Amino acid sequence: MKIAVALTDQSFARTKSMGIFNVSMGLTKGLMNHPEVSELHILGNNECQEAFAHCPPHVHLHLMDKPVPRRFSRVWWDQFGLSAAVRKINPDWLLLPKGFPPFMPLPKSIKLACYVHDVIWEYYQELGKKGKNPFPWYENLYFRYLGKRALRMSDIVLTSTRFNAERFIAHIPTATTAVVGIGFDTPPQFTQKEVRGNDILFHVSTFPHKLTPLGIKRIQAWLEQQNNQDNIKIHCIGKTLDSLIPDSPHWINHGKVSQEKLNELMTCQCR
Repeated sequence: MKIAVALTDQSFARTKSMGIFNVSMGLTKGLMNHPEVSELHILGNNECQEAFAHCPPHVHLHLMDKPVPRRFSRVWWDQFGLSAAVRKINPDWLLLPKGFPPFMPLPKSIKLACYVHDVIWEYYQELGKKGKNPFPWYENLYFRYLGKRALRMSDIVLTSTRFNAERFIAHIPTATTAVVGIGFDTPPQFTQKEVRGNDILFHVSTFPHKLTPLGIKRIQAWLEQQNNQDNIKIHCIGKTLDSLIPDSPHWINHGKVSQEKLNELMTCQCR
């Protein structure tokens, strides 16, 4: 098979979407070693260039000569640039790890696989009914329309959990789904000796489908059941409302941190 993978919009530094970044990199590296893949074309950018610098001869990295697209340039790429690049490659399959197919129709000979990460629009709609949705209506419309479009257009929809697959079928009964897990990338190798403590690393988010308030509630309940809770701290990484973080010495809100700081927390303090 000849496969094209779109990684142009993947950036941990820009999006802080570590799950999507790891899924994208993990799937791509897995395809590199798959015996049925005769050609693998990676639509990348200068941020993923190093990760695919020394690839087998059948792997081709197409640099788009720019960093991760943002705002209007991102819309242009998603809708026009992606379609043009894929038509030149003319693969048997196109894999979109972020799950949003372009409006421009692809040739019928190209099969489409989208990794749809969540039923995002359901969470936005539920908040809207309660009058608590902090995001504009057009953002909910964007997620709902493109999410359902991916379910309708894809020859196969990849996702992480059976729950997601069941919800997708509830929206689009004709969708063909496959639960493939999270597919995390290979963990980075650290030079220093790892010294793991008792602390917990918790990625928080303002986006409703990340369920940060529920996560805080569950972790706090778990913490109260621990006999050695005095020795445990919860390190919150990312952006969320300060009022959600419990006013307790056990909870530390770091906000957004550098990759170096994240690596330090993961290897030296958190289990």
